[in-house]
Amino acid sequence: MIRRAMALAMLLSIATVSVAVAQPDPIDSSTIAVIDPEIQAEIDRQAREEGFGNDAEMPDLVGALIQMVLVLGVVCALAYLILGKVLPKLMRVQMPTAPHQMLEIVDRMPLDQRRSIMVIKLGDRYFLVGATENGINLLSRLETDEIEDALANAAERRDAHSLGRFAGNLLQRARKES
Repeated sequence: MIRRAMALAMLLSIATVSVAVAQPDPIDSSTIAVIDPEIQAEIDRQAREEGFGNDAEMPDLVGALIQMVLVLGVVCALAYLILGKVLPKLMRVQMPTAPHQMLEIVDRMPLDQRRSIMVIKLGDRYFLVGATENGINLLSRLETDEIEDALANAAERRDAHSLGRFAGNLLQRARKES
């Protein structure tokens, strides 16, 4: 896929350079055998008016090369961003789960890159476990009522933060009154 994007980028940059280089040929008065000097003066005047003089007879190849490198860089950067960053985020697929799942990770808090603490639900019981690179260790068994209350409070806080401060306060008041 990346090779196709790179090939497309090179084709686009070559097309850009060929369009920039393919300018109409200026009238070169030295190649035309002109007998009358008045006609020669008229041709020179028209060439100066159209921007074809001795300075602009050849296209600027250095400018075209710089333009090609810049266009190629922009195309490569866009290909990198799209293929490397955007598509993987758009293509995230949920892991398939069993229809009768017995084990569920309720919450996870990373301590550092290699260690984390997790609350795991097995049936109707909750456990606090620590996961390291060496293995998983049971830290304690948790009370079901405490965990369900904590989950309800966390859901309320999440709802309150998603609605904004004022709407979250109104929602909490309404829940307390009812």
